[in-house]
Amino acid sequence: ERVKDELKLKTNWNDSDELALMFKNTFPSAFYKHLHRYLHKKYRSAQAINELKNIRSNPKELSTVKIKKVGSYIYHRPGAWYYKQQLQRFINSSVD
Repeated sequence: ERVKDELKLKTNWNDSDELALMFKNTFPSAFYKHLHRYLHKKYRSAQAINELKNIRSNPKELSTVKIKKVGSYIYHRPGAWYYKQQLQRFINSSVD
């Protein structure tokens, strides 16, 4: 009911901006944007590791697409680390 009262004009996802919070929450909207990016980077990093494991177990099925997916780890992993640090800053500042 509290959230429903806070929604006001934005009553469904079609009325909202991308990732725009539609109600007040524990952290500012920037926190949730960073959380979204962090989870995306972590997911893509995990996909890359799983693909590497698949390549190691089935090297005959090696392809350019699979190599690119494994290589994406180099792109996604530092981003995951960065966004994790940013999230920790939000959490620490809310405790202070």
